[in-house]
Amino acid sequence: HVMAVIWSRLGETRSNLWKRPLLALHLLKNLLLHGPITAVMEANDGIDKIRSLRKYMNSKNADSIREVCTAANHVYGLLIDRTCLFLRRKRVACGRANPRASSVS
Repeated sequence: HVMAVIWSRLGETRSNLWKRPLLALHLLKNLLLHGPITAVMEANDGIDKIRSLRKYMNSKNADSIREVCTAANHVYGLLIDRTCLFLRRKRVACGRANPRASSVS
C-alpha cells in the first residue's frame, strides 16, 4: 500500500505539486535503506519513473527543480549501483543492531 502511494505521488508532476514527488523520493530512499528487501525489488520495477524525474522541469522555482532532480538522482544511483545500496543497507542494519558503535563513529 505504501509503494502504491509513492508511485502515485511520483506521477504528480504539475508545477504546484513539486513537493509531492520530492517527499515520495525521500520516503522511497528511506525504504530502500531501512525497509524490506521487497521495497528494493518494487522500486527497481518503477525505475523509469525515477529516471524521468532526474530531468524534472515542471516548476518555476529553480530551487524546487534542483531538489527534485537531486533526490531522483540519489534514488536512481542507489538502484543502479546495487553493491553500494546493499553495503549501505548493511551499514544501517549494523547501526541498528549496535547503536553504541554508530554513535562513536
